[in-house]
Amino acid sequence: MRQCGRFETCAVLLLSVVSLWIGTASVAPAAADSADASPRLKYLPKDYWIVTEFDCGTVMRLLTLARAQDNPQFAQLKQYLQLAKQFTGIDLEKDVDWITLFVTGTSDEMKVLVVVQGSFNNDVVAKRLAASLGDSITESTYKKHTIYTLPNAGLCFPEASTILVGEESLVRKAIDRLPGGTQPLPESLKRVLDRTPGKSVIWAAFRPQVLLDEEGLADWQAGHRELHRALKKIDCVSVFFDLSDDGLLIQALGYVPAPGEAKSVHQYLSDRKKNLLHEEGANVLFTSLLILSEIKTSGPYVEGSFRLTGQAFKELWETKVIVRPKSPARRSKER
Repeated sequence: MRQCGRFETCAVLLLSVVSLWIGTASVAPAAADSADASPRLKYLPKDYWIVTEFDCGTVMRLLTLARAQDNPQFAQLKQYLQLAKQFTGIDLEKDVDWITLFVTGTSDEMKVLVVVQGSFNNDVVAKRLAASLGDSITESTYKKHTIYTLPNAGLCFPEASTILVGEESLVRKAIDRLPGGTQPLPESLKRVLDRTPGKSVIWAAFRPQVLLDEEGLADWQAGHRELHRALKKIDCVSVFFDLSDDGLLIQALGYVPAPGEAKSVHQYLSDRKKNLLHEEGANVLFTSLLILSEIKTSGPYVEGSFRLTGQAFKELWETKVIVRPKSPARRSKER
């Protein structure tokens, strides 16, 4: 049951992204500061299925604003930040700019590699960790790099002010790729990240087929065959989150490599949205999310946006939702 719950959660996340996609305009051109230029992508595992990057520097600057400090939770956050500094020697408010996370394996047995990059001093961090962890940390050398083995993880400093931490086998594979420098990205990942702004507060890309092929989703697949077939056509999806003047903007981009199939995926999802909005008994929250979403498509891409802004909520408030009454024939049948 617990395994099924994990699969259902993953499916809901995937469907939530896909449900953002509705419309007919052209996809925006590639951004000059696109996410595929991230220098941390050189550590990308070959068998990745999720990669996400977090602009820690921007978030920490927002937290130092006076209005943020008025939040009752701010004092507790400061305590956590101070504990992290004592344990690692890193001041998260000043010393960390970017955090990049890679996931391999399956949704049930995930392996994670994290890249932390900023302005901290590697030697200071290594000494602080040694003092904090004592005998529970050991050192070994691998291809001229020191690997610190922690409980359930490995850690190394591959370059200045950079930490690799996670599954030790992934740390070693990342070190193996260093002599070759930046490696070409997989085609589908390159396609979506080339159109994903690299300066977003957070962006992510994932391969939906990894989730869709999980054995634990067999029952869901049987009950949603058409949706499953449509989603399987999408090779890679990127999602980015950014702050606007009055709220949060979420955008998603799917790459469909088969010629002409992006249009059919778009048409299927558009029809599915219309059916959901007119379905009697539809969940009010899900219906609201659909109303706030819109989609664009061009060539092999399907692009969607989702707005959590003051203007969007005003439009939602003014939207009239009609619940269809039961037909006389249906009422008679129920009796």
